[in-house]
Amino acid sequence: AYGVLSLVTTAILLIICLISFHQLCSTDTDDRQRLRKVLFVVLVNVIGVLLNILIYASYLYPTTLVLFGLNVSNCASIFEALAMIVTFRVLVLFVLSVLDALHERLQITTPPWLKYLLYSLLGVIISMVIVCYTLAWVMSNSFWMHVFHIILGLVILI
Repeated sequence: AYGVLSLVTTAILLIICLISFHQLCSTDTDDRQRLRKVLFVVLVNVIGVLLNILIYASYLYPTTLVLFGLNVSNCASIFEALAMIVTFRVLVLFVLSVLDALHERLQITTPPWLKYLLYSLLGVIISMVIVCYTLAWVMSNSFWMHVFHIILGLVILI
C-alpha cells in the first residue's frame, strides 16, 4: 500500500513541480524579482518531491543504509529539518514581498518592526528545528519532533 501511495503522491508533486518549472521558463528574464520568486517556488517544490520520496522510503526500507552509515529514516529526518528551514525562509520572503507591495500601493513604507517580527519568527523556527531535531536524533526519540510541531503551530498562530 505504501508503494502505491508513494507513486501517486510523488506523481502529483512532480506535476506541481513541472508546472512551477514551466512558470520559471516562461517568466521574462528582465523581471528579476518575479524570476527569483518563481525560482524559490521551484526550489520548494523540488524539496517537497525529494522529501516525499525519502519519507515513503523510510517506511518501505527503514533499515537500509544510505549515506555515511545513516539509514533512510535518519536521512529523511535530516532532510525534513533542512526542508523546514528553507520553506519557512521562503515563506518569510513571500510575506515580506506581499507586505512591501501592499505598502507601496498605499504609498507608505513598510514598518521596520514587521520585518523584525518576521525575521525573529524565522530565527525562532530555525533554532527550534536545530534543537528539537538534534535532540530527537541524539535520544532516538521522536517526542522532540512532536514538540517542534507544537511550537511551530503556536508560532504560526502568532
